[in-house]
Amino acid sequence: MAGNQTERIWPEEMIRKLRQRPGPAGRAKLRQIDLSKRIGVEIRTIQLWENGERLPSAHNLQLLIQLFVVEQKFLRGSERAEAQLLWETVRRFHDDRSGNNRKYPLFDEQWFEAILAAASAGADVHSGIRSAGSPAHRTDESPRSATAPYGVTNLPSRMSSFIGRLEQVGEIRQHLADFPLVTIAGAGGSGKTRLAYKVASDACLSYPDGVWLFELASAMDTLSALRIITSVLGIKEQKERPLIESLLNHIRNKCMLLVFDNCEHLIDFCSSLIERLLSESPKVAILATSQEPLNIGMERVWRIPPLTFPTENELRDHAVDDAILSRESVQLFIERATAVSPSFRVSETDVKIVGLICKRLEGIPLSIELAATRTNVLSIEQLDERLSDMFAVLTAGKRTAAPRHQSLRATLEWSFALLTEQERQLLRKLSAFTGGFELEAVEQICVDEESNPSLGRFDRQEALSLIASLFNKSFLSVDLASSGPRRRYAMLETIKQFGSEQWERHCTGEERERMIRRFVEHYCRFVERAERGFRSRDRYAAFVAIRREYANIRSALKLACDHPRAEAAIRMASCLYYYWLHEGTLQEGSAQLRAALATHSQTSVQEHAVKAKHGLSVLLWVMGEVQEAEDLARQSADEARKLAHPALLASQLRMLTQLASHSGLTDEAIRLAEESVLHARNSGDDWSLASSLGSLSYILVAQQQWERAEPLLVESATLFEKAKDDLELSGPFRALGYIALNRQKPREALALFKRGIAICQTYPGTWFLARGVEGLASALCGLGEYRAAATLIGVSEKLRANLGSATQPQFQWIYEQAKRTCRLECGDAPFNEAIAIGRGMTREQAVSFALEV
Repeated sequence: MAGNQTERIWPEEMIRKLRQRPGPAGRAKLRQIDLSKRIGVEIRTIQLWENGERLPSAHNLQLLIQLFVVEQKFLRGSERAEAQLLWETVRRFHDDRSGNNRKYPLFDEQWFEAILAAASAGADVHSGIRSAGSPAHRTDESPRSATAPYGVTNLPSRMSSFIGRLEQVGEIRQHLADFPLVTIAGAGGSGKTRLAYKVASDACLSYPDGVWLFELASAMDTLSALRIITSVLGIKEQKERPLIESLLNHIRNKCMLLVFDNCEHLIDFCSSLIERLLSESPKVAILATSQEPLNIGMERVWRIPPLTFPTENELRDHAVDDAILSRESVQLFIERATAVSPSFRVSETDVKIVGLICKRLEGIPLSIELAATRTNVLSIEQLDERLSDMFAVLTAGKRTAAPRHQSLRATLEWSFALLTEQERQLLRKLSAFTGGFELEAVEQICVDEESNPSLGRFDRQEALSLIASLFNKSFLSVDLASSGPRRRYAMLETIKQFGSEQWERHCTGEERERMIRRFVEHYCRFVERAERGFRSRDRYAAFVAIRREYANIRSALKLACDHPRAEAAIRMASCLYYYWLHEGTLQEGSAQLRAALATHSQTSVQEHAVKAKHGLSVLLWVMGEVQEAEDLARQSADEARKLAHPALLASQLRMLTQLASHSGLTDEAIRLAEESVLHARNSGDDWSLASSLGSLSYILVAQQQWERAEPLLVESATLFEKAKDDLELSGPFRALGYIALNRQKPREALALFKRGIAICQTYPGTWFLARGVEGLASALCGLGEYRAAATLIGVSEKLRANLGSATQPQFQWIYEQAKRTCRLECGDAPFNEAIAIGRGMTREQAVSFALEV
């Protein structure tokens, strides 16, 4: 490989060949993952180097060459020639690709001879190279080597360890290679400064005229900011020459990286200065940190994400402690806690709590560091309990930190002071939302009748611009994970709490009342619109819409119950019972319905109250609270008769049919079901009629009146198809499956049950799915597939248990017959084993098994 071959060799080939070259006896082969760990970059970065999609920075190439020296990958006697060939090849490709005037530094022979001599003497070549087995995602800053080719800088030579974000460092470095200005934008405390320091530190070798940090947080005006900048660069003030001219003259034709830290409070000054610097100094690159972009040409905005934190699934799962410990926020918490209290240890029982703390703090570095400092006086459990009042807990910053970083409140007050009065008022109002919001909600709830900027008032036409401004200033983020046709905006919980405090402190009684009224009315109308899709094929989209806004809907329900707006509460709750039923959130739904009914002062019979009582009776029935369900059903049926509302009465009678059947009152159940069909036909509501026909036919199937039940089921299925309600269509399919079983046609029954289960798989509730699985087990039993049937019996038992009660199978005698047959044919031990397998399946596994069996 030695020799003048730069025209014939590609960088990726050289890196790959050197890595794969056999070393001396006893040295293990270097894999990509080994290279990643030893030089402290993501394995994806190594892959990009080796497939030619990215070139290593000068800093990383130095680390790579040092590692090849340590591992004796260069040919003995040709180390310098091969190292220089690799360097010059990368340099040539970099300079050919670069779209600006910044050149790759030359190979430093003195530096290479120094590391080669150190390696020959058995000394530590460079602290940047890790020993095997050391953490790959943590880098400790060390004093720069005197033998580094460049590295002139005023960056701190020692900083606290840098955790995570290695891939982000590489991404920003790549942006700096492609754009003259990169702005790291994010909320206060999100780690912008620390990330900028890391990027700049790694880039020192790429800028022969140095990397210079300007800490602007202490500058209160443009003159003091300019003096900070010129002082760092060693520029003297001259009497008859403007300071800005001296600055421009100093950096002209120099290749340097300038780091403008904390630009937000001097945003106009920084924007104009940076724009001028870049226009007159083509070799200068600038890295800025700010809560909002500079909004000038040539700028690449890079919005800093939070540190990774555990997911809900990881916190629920008992077998993923390693996954929790791998999250960046958890690593930061543990390290900072250990620094405060060296005896700090995370036990197995503590892992989940630490993960929950980091999730509650949403991966924000400042919040996590402030929380970690409390571990010297609080246990992990105490810390978690007290985080409900974050501002009281997160106050113990380092004495040497900037005042705004010594407490969470100080950080937010610093940022809040930079807003206009209109932006402040909107932020206060936005604290009413929970779990995100859409622009339309802001326009309906938050706007004023007329605009008055000095008083913070804004009208509908200004709402979009103010939302955009709060986004640009990092108070809001766009929720990219949310599905749906409209953009949703999110707010960190810390900002929401701060905004809520500000709102309570500054709002008048009239303003508070208006906000509550508008909030409740907006989400009441939202729920009523969504309910129209509950009984059609639009159900899934309607459920998704409710699910997306459920946190706000829940807040609206509480506000409606806590304030004299009981009618709105009852309207919302009566619409939502069907959602709670199909989502399987029965406890939540019954609690909300009880609260709404308790606050409703009923002086006369009202449709929404009747509907709410019916909804509560349905949920209680599914939960196994039979007596209370029956009392409510009879009461709501009597009230529906008084209202002369046939569709509403038909639904109450369907509930009473279920209850009578459950009590063994077959004749009464059939009578109630027939009356329900009569009222449903009179209502002209196809969906209601389809449901009433289904209710009657299920009683007839249970009584083995197969011939009478079949035409009713066919009519019910036809009407559900007409109403475009796929989910409810699964009910007639199940019942027709049982009729097929009675006719000794188990394969026909199998197809019908599977069709019903396939419909259920897109809905999260368990009620309909449990019924379908029961029927499929009976069909498999009829086909002699006893072990598979027993597995599905286990699945059905788990699904029914998840409903929160001892809910019985739909057709108890058919189910029990299948269960006895399976036990007899399998034997006790295999039967019990199959039952256990079914009970151990997740919902997704159960559906997959049912459809594939």
